[in-house]
Amino acid sequence: MRSLYSQFPVLIAAAALVLCAAGAALAAGPRHHGTAPPEDTPFAAAGPRVSSEAEAAYNLGMKYQRAGQRADAVQWFRKAAVLDHAVAQSLLGEAYESGSGIKKNDKEAFGWFARAAAQGVPEAQYHLGRMYAKGRGVKRDDKLAAKWYRLAADRDIGGAQHELGLMCLTGRGVARDDIDAYFWLTLAARQVDAAMEKRDSVEKRMTPRQLAAARFLVKSWQPVK
Repeated sequence: MRSLYSQFPVLIAAAALVLCAAGAALAAGPRHHGTAPPEDTPFAAAGPRVSSEAEAAYNLGMKYQRAGQRADAVQWFRKAAVLDHAVAQSLLGEAYESGSGIKKNDKEAFGWFARAAAQGVPEAQYHLGRMYAKGRGVKRDDKLAAKWYRLAADRDIGGAQHELGLMCLTGRGVARDDIDAYFWLTLAARQVDAAMEKRDSVEKRMTPRQLAAARFLVKSWQPVK
């Protein structure tokens, strides 16, 4: 496959600037790398303002990813991630979790998901919830898993809605509640095929009043922007 340097010459000048800026950031190391963000970390849906260097590195990483050159994509996502590009941090976490383009490392994956989640990236919040739920890269903590699932579920991430519904169904990490289980599984069923069957099993044991309350919640729900 032809190198993307020949396919995207316009980006090379910007990429050179990225290397200079990223060098200093790499030397200092990422904040909260390998650990969860502090409990009082403020959440900002849009995240901090992204520098032009970080955006250029992220865009180049995306072009490599679309071309199937995963290792090159990961290198550029890392340059953007250390410059605090939230989406690049989430993508770098996914790469470490799956071992795509880089050696699999759950602790690294957790650290990057934590940084991106703290900046309000809903996909990262979902992945972080899974890491806590499964005890991958961090000690298992069902309550923290539910917390991060809830943040992602509120932003209409189907996988998070499904997992949160199951937690409400079993009482794992949250109070057991059939209304909440029905609510989240119904929302999840729009994106996750397995959710509908589980939702129907909950419905069979609900009273008419509980079912009416749950359906009202579903009808009136709007995702957090």
